[in-house]
Amino acid sequence: MVKKKGRKKKLSLGLHVALVVIVLSASFAFWLTNSEDNLLIEATPPIDETLNSYPIDFPTTEAGTFSGILNENYFKEPIDSIVLLFASKKLPGFAIKYYSEEHKLVTGTPPMVAEDVFLFNGIKTQLVYTFKKDGEQVLFIDGLKVVSSSFKLNQGSLLTGMVTGSSELFVSDGFESVNVG
Repeated sequence: MVKKKGRKKKLSLGLHVALVVIVLSASFAFWLTNSEDNLLIEATPPIDETLNSYPIDFPTTEAGTFSGILNENYFKEPIDSIVLLFASKKLPGFAIKYYSEEHKLVTGTPPMVAEDVFLFNGIKTQLVYTFKKDGEQVLFIDGLKVVSSSFKLNQGSLLTGMVTGSSELFVSDGFESVNVG
């Protein structure tokens, strides 16, 4: 009988270890899928360009214009602290990001920062970004020029050969309409 009790305790200890491993694995998987890096990209698959009647990425790296009308309200509550509005596949590292808590819009290559920007505040907002290689890049919000600088296409780093930023085309559900050309 003594042997059976000892065996029962070992089996019980083995079950406890297995349960701890399962709980830790599930917790890690949940953390991995909900990390801040993954929150940057909304739960929307990349856009299939063949389904649209208009181009949704810059046709060339020489010059282009992005124009979009943002809805008056964000599609979920509360608004994410970082909202990826647009990412280009054609222009390496180019994205339009809204930092809702700081009221900043960051876009361009190299990045430009527009301060005191209030999006999804009950009013539709027009964003227009335009660039020309070896020239200027400009961001307009509701027709007003808010920030500009020299445009420089991102190149791979000398150390790794990689460009930082998104390499996938992405258009946020926050837009009512988008046109890129």
